[in-house]
Amino acid sequence: MDGPDATDTDRTRRLRRVAVIAGVTLIVLLVVAVGIYVGVFVILSPMMG
Repeated sequence: MDGPDATDTDRTRRLRRVAVIAGVTLIVLLVVAVGIYVGVFVILSPMMG
């Protein structure tokens, strides 16, 4: 019980990588959704009035 196991370090590294990938994916999806919303608003707003 001197230090962390190699498996613990690998597991932590893997979890961190998965968390970063999930975060980046969520950010990309959010940006795409906002882009679609803004595009639809810009296209449809002249038709409303």
